[in-house]
Amino acid sequence: MILVKPGMGFPPDTTFYHKGFFWRCSFGGNLDDHTILKFWITLFLLGVVGMYVLWVEGMYVVQVYLSHQRSSVCPTFDLTIHYGLSFFFAPVGISFCQLAGLLFLLIGRALL
Repeated sequence: MILVKPGMGFPPDTTFYHKGFFWRCSFGGNLDDHTILKFWITLFLLGVVGMYVLWVEGMYVVQVYLSHQRSSVCPTFDLTIHYGLSFFFAPVGISFCQLAGLLFLLIGRALL
């Protein structure tokens, strides 16, 4: 890690370090109010897309399992999937989570 002091003639910037399971990387950016916010918004959207991909992949695996059971075990095999109440309450929960995050951000900015 390299620390840059204000009197050294370098522009004020920030280096973000990411340490994963298999790789380490770093990327730089200007240190202003919106850099960290853009970073967390990007991370949040990446998480949402990742969860969606996992959900679609899970549904595909269920369809493959269903076709395999019909072809090998029983031609009249029927699988019924009912969505629980959590799927109905998820949009409300997502909006409450976003509201809580916004409130946390505003309180944090007010304290600084």
